[in-house]
Amino acid sequence: MFSKGNGNELWVLLLEKAWAKVHGSYLQIEGGCAEEVMHDLTGAPAELLATADPSFWQKLQAAHKSHAIMAATSMQSGCEEDMEKAGLVEGHSYGILALYEVTDMFDDVV
Repeated sequence: MFSKGNGNELWVLLLEKAWAKVHGSYLQIEGGCAEEVMHDLTGAPAELLATADPSFWQKLQAAHKSHAIMAATSMQSGCEEDMEKAGLVEGHSYGILALYEVTDMFDDVV
């Protein structure tokens, strides 16, 4: 209902259907927490890292180095224009495939 497969892929739709069944309906899984989904689907421990944590970047790098499955969620912040410039949607979760340190991304934003 909410996800789309790539071509003939059915696994995405089946996984979503199973997840919705566990939670009672498709509406119950809209806007869920990525760490909850990862824990429930893999059985592995999941940790939520706050970007305000002074050791956030080090923890993220350590998780990536250990080949952890990672995701990031863009919080609703009222900065839709900045989010759009970065190619992000507010309140959406994204899989993290690689880490890069970027500085001054929005220098041109006034």
